[in-house]
Amino acid sequence: MTIHQLQVAFDAAEDRLLFRVSTTADEEFRIFLTRRFVKGLWPLLIKTMDSKVAVKAPLIAEARREVLAFEHEKAVRETDFKTPFQEPPSETPRQFPLGQAPYVATQGNVRLVDGSFKLALNPANGKGIEIGLDDRLMHSLCRLIEQAGLIWHTSNIYYTEPQIRLAEKLIKGFGGGRAFFCNSGTEANEAMIKLARHAHVLKGRPDRIEIVCMNNSFHGRTMGSLAATG
Repeated sequence: MTIHQLQVAFDAAEDRLLFRVSTTADEEFRIFLTRRFVKGLWPLLIKTMDSKVAVKAPLIAEARREVLAFEHEKAVRETDFKTPFQEPPSETPRQFPLGQAPYVATQGNVRLVDGSFKLALNPANGKGIEIGLDDRLMHSLCRLIEQAGLIWHTSNIYYTEPQIRLAEKLIKGFGGGRAFFCNSGTEANEAMIKLARHAHVLKGRPDRIEIVCMNNSFHGRTMGSLAATG
């Protein structure tokens, strides 16, 4: 089996990760990974990759972690994460050797065989798969699992790492200041009106309260944004 593409995405309806593997022979395997399963599989992935580093260069644990982190970042940089998972053309339907419906993986194992990784994902009953992964694919799979398991969106009453990273980029791009995140366009417009007026108050011009708006426009359903609606 030669791998063509891998995809790991969060399935909100099932509340679990959907792992899709397509091959160059137009076959596809679909596996559900539960939170509990991933929690048990993750240490195995890290331990097996660490053992390969130890084989290549016997080092102390801290040095191995640094080498592993370097190899991980290098593999991730060289991997294409932008191309969407390709569906087969209608004239060549894809084959599903284990069925089109995903099976739930309950047993997993990672082995190092002749310098390559072997990842086995099996259901409680029936047949599963074992796929071979080189270093780049292994690191890329870890990144996919890691990213798919992160929070995509939550209320702005919570801080999240992606939000902080975006704020830092905005501040750097605009030469300083602070970033304010909203839950909706209405809140963004309301905040913009208040911040603009406050800025003029600080500059000693509290009389500057007029906002230029477009005709036939809609800016939201709060009092301030409704007043700006043309």
